[in-house]
Amino acid sequence: MSWIALPIFACLPTFAAEPRPVAKPSRRLERLFQEAVAKYNSGQYSEAAASLEKILPKLPNNFELQELLGLAYLRSIRRCQSQSPPSKRRFA
Repeated sequence: MSWIALPIFACLPTFAAEPRPVAKPSRRLERLFQEAVAKYNSGQYSEAAASLEKILPKLPNNFELQELLGLAYLRSIRRCQSQSPPSKRRFA
C-alpha cells in the first residue's frame, strides 16, 4: 500500500516558503557601515548607533546591522548609567 502513496505525494506542489532575497548593500552603504563599526570600536557608541539608524531603513533585514545597532544601544545605555551619580536615596 505504501507504493501507491509515493506517486500521489510526488505530484503535490510544494508550499515551502521561498527565502527572501537579501538586499546587497551598495558601496556607499558598506562605507557607512564600516564607519559605524569604527565608531563602535573606538567607544563612540551613541554616534555609531546614529550612523546605523540611517542605514537601517535601506537594509532592514541585515543581521549584522541589527546586531551592531543593538550592541551600540546597550553600550551607550551602560555608559550613561555608569556616569550618572549614585542615588542618595536610602532604603530602610
